[in-house]
Amino acid sequence: MNMQRSTLVRYSALGSLFGVLIFTVLVIALHVLRPQMNPLSHAISEYALGPFGFLMTIAFVMRGLGELLLVIGFAAGTMRSNRSWAGLIFLALATLCSFLVATFPGNPQNMSMLIAHSVSAFVGFGSLIIAALAWAWRFRKEARLRSSALISFLLGLLMLVSLVSLVISASYALGLAERMLEIFIVLWLYFMAWRLSTFASSPSLAPS
Repeated sequence: MNMQRSTLVRYSALGSLFGVLIFTVLVIALHVLRPQMNPLSHAISEYALGPFGFLMTIAFVMRGLGELLLVIGFAAGTMRSNRSWAGLIFLALATLCSFLVATFPGNPQNMSMLIAHSVSAFVGFGSLIIAALAWAWRFRKEARLRSSALISFLLGLLMLVSLVSLVISASYALGLAERMLEIFIVLWLYFMAWRLSTFASSPSLAPS
């Protein structure tokens, strides 16, 4: 990999890690700033409504930027034989959904915005699951990446189970189910940012 491409990949990985970290910190901070909201029954997107709502909007934007940088980094930092086109496409779709979720808060008093928010959220969740499984399939074809394939597969599977739990959960457990899903999503994004950082210095995995 030439120096310019290596630098792009390295900074994409660092930028993605930073974006997801900011998302994590802001969500945790909102739990402290809005203690009256029961995390077991309230979705994190509800923090976008009311006091400190702008912090939740920023959090979604930062996660979207983190996902976008992963798309850029993996597109630039992998050989065709190690690249998952499905993984890139669905990760790009998840990126778009993160920005849409930030743009359209789930306000129950505005049905159009609520529908746009809900559809974007579920399409984004589904896209991240497919991306995780697609990258797991691609990683397994490279001997040096098989351990990464297992991690990506397991996190994708846990995301899928959590999404199903979210869909079927009772209202009093909605927040808990969503937070479990978000935890697995964030762990996968952190993992992929780390994986991308190794591509910048691995000539056997990256394009020349």
